[in-house]
Amino acid sequence: MRFALMLIALLVAAGAGANPLLRMPPNSYLVRPVSSARELAQQIRGEPEVAQRYARHFKQPAYALADFFEKNLRLTRLERSGEFFVYYAPPDGQLLVKRRLLPRGKEVFVLKSNNKPVLLAECGNPVTPAVSLPR
Repeated sequence: MRFALMLIALLVAAGAGANPLLRMPPNSYLVRPVSSARELAQQIRGEPEVAQRYARHFKQPAYALADFFEKNLRLTRLERSGEFFVYYAPPDGQLLVKRRLLPRGKEVFVLKSNNKPVLLAECGNPVTPAVSLPR
């Protein structure tokens, strides 16, 4: 019996850490990882909670942001470290901002036109207060 309990505990512990890619950092804008601007846009279109976070932050309709992100963002790594204001979405619905030093090589979504960082890749959290959507 004791062996069975230990085995169950081991299996549960292994299962909890078996797929770390599915765990998102606390207060993420996204609910699951994405690996492209297309996946980002699909998550905005398909997850009302994600859509609401982006619409509220950028003060733009979520469908317009999804289209804009899909066409104008690309995934890359920071060429040099820098300080950024990173915006967070805690469960209580408030939007928070913290100043963070992001290291060189950190994955981010940038604007194709000027390489300006817009979102952290790991969580989708914005690193800019606004984007200019075409009219």
